[in-house]
Amino acid sequence: MTKVLTQSLLPFILLALAVITATWFIINSAAFAERPDLMAMASTIDLTLIIPLIYFLCIRKSSIPKITVLPVFILSMVLASQLIPNDYHQTLDYVKYLIPVVELSIISLILFNLYKTFKAYDHEKKEQKKRQGFLETVTESTVKAYGEGAFANAFATEISVFHYAIIGWNPQIEAPKGERFTYHKESGYFAFLGVILFALVAETAIFHLLLMQWSNTAAWILTALSIYSVFFVFGDFNAIRKRPMYFTEDGLMVRIGLRWRVFIPFSEIDSVELRIPDKDKEEFANFIVAGEANTVINLRSEVTAKGPYGFKKTFSTLALNMDDRQNFQQQLTQKIS
Repeated sequence: MTKVLTQSLLPFILLALAVITATWFIINSAAFAERPDLMAMASTIDLTLIIPLIYFLCIRKSSIPKITVLPVFILSMVLASQLIPNDYHQTLDYVKYLIPVVELSIISLILFNLYKTFKAYDHEKKEQKKRQGFLETVTESTVKAYGEGAFANAFATEISVFHYAIIGWNPQIEAPKGERFTYHKESGYFAFLGVILFALVAETAIFHLLLMQWSNTAAWILTALSIYSVFFVFGDFNAIRKRPMYFTEDGLMVRIGLRWRVFIPFSEIDSVELRIPDKDKEEFANFIVAGEANTVINLRSEVTAKGPYGFKKTFSTLALNMDDRQNFQQQLTQKIS
């Protein structure tokens, strides 16, 4: 992330500020008063076309999605409408006709990316002898299609959210046959889920009505984000239900819905304790979906878990809320000993 900021976004910000500053001085100069039409046209081109072009050139070799050019273009249009006097918006009016073209190009890009991803997914599914689950397979597919980076991780997360939310209601469990360990039945997760959904719907309705008095656009943006949150909640619910933890020949596969996943080799596990971790005296990764942790796994060295959108978490102590914790401790202790 730091590399992306320094090598892509920082140069763009500096160059964009230089263009905006130069345009401001031109608009407020005597030259603008002498040739306002010509100067307004040049300023409009600089703000609405040159700035998005600079952005594209800065990010084209980075992991930043190319689709982000669209919001930069729209923001440039808004900025131009504010800086350039209203009497000289003729060129800006012509540039506005490019918006449908840009939107169509973005839609085409999204459809192409979907086709490319599912083609890679189909190949990856055939190549795997033992499929761990949809999330793992689609993540590997997007990485093979677009390379390791923010776009591949974000795209895989979005596909997984809607997959589990819409068609993830079937009873099929995504885990190899054998002992499976659930972590949501005894934790009060279902009651917690109901409270979250009720609060989300109620707060969305209230804030939508309040924001409508200030801005229709802001109100609908909030509503759209809330609708996506509902999809994420249902997707995470189905992923939690369908993706239990399980043992492999070499270690423990920990999976917490759409949130976290990590493989821990048996050789790296020091002990398994049935207790509540002490938040004040020890540092640990809290991998519970609701309630309070009842199982602590102590590791010999740090491991890194992968989360949605490419987030990562490194830890050496893991707190879980296991349903059959005694059986889990007994079997894991046998494996590590």
